[in-house]
Amino acid sequence: MTERYVFAIVRLVNAGLLAWALARHPIGYYTVLRVVTTGVSLYSIYLCMKDKQVGWGIIFSAIAVIFQPILPLRMTRETWRYVDLITAAILVISLRFFSYSKAS
Repeated sequence: MTERYVFAIVRLVNAGLLAWALARHPIGYYTVLRVVTTGVSLYSIYLCMKDKQVGWGIIFSAIAVIFQPILPLRMTRETWRYVDLITAAILVISLRFFSYSKAS
């Protein structure tokens, strides 16, 4: 059960970092944000595959592709604001509707 709480806290922290990205920060902040968001999304995809939750898997895959830092997508600051807020909302909503079994 502890794993669930830790993963919930990680998603909440990630959502907070995405919301905080609306303010001006050095470029390093956005790079770290990309890595964190991609990592959370990849772990979520792993859990989705384990539990055969295709819908959530597609959502987290899209987030991982958008935020992956290797070939970054170039968007305007205004567009990134919307992407960050929508992603933060998805992470918060996933706390209620995305559940996974702990069985390995």
